Amino acid sequence: MAPDGPRPLRVLLRATGSGPVPEAGEDAWRRIDAFFTEHPGRTR
Repeated sequence: MAPDGPRPLRVLLRATGSGPVPEAGEDAWRRIDAFFTEHPGRTR
């Protein structure tokens, strides 16, 4: 398994029990897609 996060933060993430949550990521992308579907973008 590949380590997650930048090397300097890995110790902190491990110590606090933090890290990526795949289910939350899937939900976040679903919400992002819904937002941009509802609000077609203006590009710069």
